[in-house]
Amino acid sequence: MEDFVDIMVYLDVNLRIFFQMFVSRRNGRIRDLNSALTGHAYTQELLHGSSTQCHEMMRLSCDAFVLLCNHFKQRTL
Repeated sequence: MEDFVDIMVYLDVNLRIFFQMFVSRRNGRIRDLNSALTGHAYTQELLHGSSTQCHEMMRLSCDAFVLLCNHFKQRTL
């Protein structure tokens, strides 16, 4: 379980970097990703929030993101 949390935090950090570098450069975009949460709590909010918000942030459906996390967990990356 600790490895899974580490993976989730790693993905969260990288997704935030991606968001800052690429997504925030778009003009005219309505931003609804203004959570005060961080780390694991933020990831849980994305997974259990709206599917649009999850897709906008991760470019994956919630189900696909969970499958990807499970893949990394099994490979212990």
